[in-house]
This record gives sequence, C-alpha cells and structure tokens, in this order.
Amino acid sequence: MTAVDRKHPGDSLKVQHNVFFIMAHQDIMTKPAYLCGLESAARLALQSNYRVTLFATDPTRIYNEWPLAAPLINICKVELEGVYASTPLEDWFQSGAYRNSTWVDQNLSNALRLALVYKYGGTYLDLDTITMSGEIFSERNTMGEVFEPEENGINNHFFSFEQHHPLVHRLMEAFVQRFDGYTWAHNGPKLFKSVYDRLCKASNDAACRGVVIVPRHRHTPYDVYTGPQALCTDWMINDAWERLMAESWLVHWSNSVFHKDLVLNGQEVFNVECYPPRSLLVKIMVHHCPVMNARLIPEFCDPNDPRFGPDAQDLITPPLTRVTAGVSGIAGPTPTRGKFKF
Repeated sequence: MTAVDRKHPGDSLKVQHNVFFIMAHQDIMTKPAYLCGLESAARLALQSNYRVTLFATDPTRIYNEWPLAAPLINICKVELEGVYASTPLEDWFQSGAYRNSTWVDQNLSNALRLALVYKYGGTYLDLDTITMSGEIFSERNTMGEVFEPEENGINNHFFSFEQHHPLVHRLMEAFVQRFDGYTWAHNGPKLFKSVYDRLCKASNDAACRGVVIVPRHRHTPYDVYTGPQALCTDWMINDAWERLMAESWLVHWSNSVFHKDLVLNGQEVFNVECYPPRSLLVKIMVHHCPVMNARLIPEFCDPNDPRFGPDAQDLITPPLTRVTAGVSGIAGPTPTRGKFKF
C-alpha cells in the first residue's frame, strides 16, 4: 500500500461540504474532551462553508448539557432505518443481525458512517480526533493509512468520499457479508484494509480509481500502540509541537486505549484517568479548543502532582482568552438543529 501525500489538497475537487460525527455512546456526554473534537473541526470547517453534523440518539440532552455546541454544529437525531434504507445495510439492520455483537453501538456506528458518506458525500471523523488544519476537509476519495504490527493498515476514524462512491458501496456490501460482532475492529479498520487490499491492490477494480491513501503523519501522527505515551509526554520535548503544527491535519488520540499505564516524568503511572497538564495532548486541546478550555480544565491532572513534571500549572493557564458563553471568531453559516432527510 502506497500512501500519497498531496501537498496542495485544495487543488483537487472537493467532496460535498459535509463533516459527520457520530455519538455512539451516551456516556460520551461526561467527557468534554469529545466536544474538543467537535469544536476543533467546526472552527475550521465553518470558515470554509462546510456543514458539521453530529448524529446522536438524544439531541435535546446535548443542547441542554453542552449549550456551547449549539452555535458550532448541527445536532441531528439518529434514525437508523432511514439512513440504511436503499443501501446494502438495509436488510442487515432490519433482520436484527446487528444484535449479535459484544459492541452493538460501536458496530451500528461503523455501519452508520459508511451509509452517511455514501448517501450524502463528505468527511467522517471520530469524536476522539482533534482537527489541526482545514486541509483535512479538502481531500476527496481518501482513506487514512495507519500503523499496525508488521504492516500498514487502514483505519475508519477518518475517510472522505464523494456521494454514491462505488468503493463505499463495496465496503457496505463487505460489511454485511463478513459481519462479526464479537471481534474488535473487524467491522471497522480490518474491513477497510481487507476491501482495499482485495479490490485496489490485488485487482485494481474500477471502484478504486482515484482513491488516495493519506499518509499517517497527516491524520494519525501517533498510532494506538505508542500514541498514549507520546501524547502524555511534555510537549516541549523533541520539538513535538512544532512538528505537529507543520505536518499534521488531524490527531487521533484513541480514547479506547488512552487511559492506560504510562511512564511519565520517569515514573510508572497506573490507570491514568486524567490528562497530564504539560502533555502534548493538553497543549493541542488548549490551542485548538479555546471555547472548551474551561470545561476541560477539571479533567487535567493535578499540576502539583510530582508525577507530571515541574511547572505543570504553566500550561493550564495559557495566554488564551477563555470563552464561557457564546463563540468568538467563527465565521460561516449558523447551524440549526434538525433532521437529515433520508
């Protein structure tokens, strides 16, 4: 698999101006870091007249608990039957096969993102991503390369396709044919890798024409195996911040593996449940999510905890104006709550 790095992605034809997020679990409501993902994308997408939409089972609760989200994004109620209609996923959903799963919500999300991008065209992003550059939205017909042990893979935390793209249709067909609800990543990254290898590498199928694999330093500079350690390291070490700002459009911080045992400031730290205040991840959040900055501070680790290094308080009080109500400096259309017409 060869990743192609477009130096000027804006020169290519743009996909439909949609950016999709999916809230697969209601417990996400308790984690402001996810709203950082929404804010960072919306601040950049709206400047380019893109529409950012979050699909959730309970939009009213989000508006009540996250009032700062209202000026940034559309929040739509998930109507799975309508989204899956007239796609290869329709019979799969109506049969109830999705219930044969350890992670029902996750697998419904894997299917939903395919259906949304196929039916409407646009860019899908996971909530545990932080958008660093609006260039991520200018790509067309792309999937993201990621590192896997002994080989390169393709993840489904980011992909962007034109409406009714044949490769997305083939992905939905394969999703149904090989569905396995009891193996983690089988219906997500492993599906993308399998279909791409079979159609695009082995046979050069017509569905693959013009499809580009984006190199991982653009969208996943830290993989799920080394990322938590790297993102919890002091942001000043090895010019990590400068390299990210220069090279990366998106950071996938992988919530499913982030809060694990780490080595911080030379000491082993078990079951980290907060964000080390001088860490690279917090630096990214503070820089790209100024509206959510105040909400995120309670999730930062105690700056006086010696495990997290000296002068941790410096990063918690950055030279940024914190906004506690409303949105500042965001141009673009005013989003409204509502429904997609399926």
